[in-house]
Amino acid sequence: MFGDELQKLYRVFLFDTGERYDELIALTTRAIQAEPHNGIALNNRGVAKRELGLLDEALSDLSEAIKEMPQSAVPLINCGDVLKKLSRFSEAITHYKAAIQLEPKNPYFRRSCGHLLHEMERFDEAIAHYDVAIRLQPEFERTYDDLKRAKSRLPLVDS
Repeated sequence: MFGDELQKLYRVFLFDTGERYDELIALTTRAIQAEPHNGIALNNRGVAKRELGLLDEALSDLSEAIKEMPQSAVPLINCGDVLKKLSRFSEAITHYKAAIQLEPKNPYFRRSCGHLLHEMERFDEAIAHYDVAIRLQPEFERTYDDLKRAKSRLPLVDS
């Protein structure tokens, strides 16, 4: 019943700059009430709540989505993003790395992990993730900038 309606709104949500998060939350809530184990609806509601700054609620939805879709990297990366916003960096890294395990060729996941490692001043690890992201998606120029910034933070080595 909600599948087509949810898909339609989610497509609009992805491409519409109107940011209809309240509407998405209402629709996904109805979908979850009808089907409590709907991992896609839990994930999408969690993302909408994250965008509205409802981080604890987003984390709850995304944690449930992970349980419902254990083979999907999407709720893992979204949960990592929320954990990062909550300054729970170690947990965020764990979620990012779990997403990478499921989708090792996803440059976005590599770049997200690299960004957090960079923020944590773990530059060698960040560089490794940026390098892989560049190999996977060489046309994405911002990753080259990320790599350059991380390399500039490495200590100079005397020869």
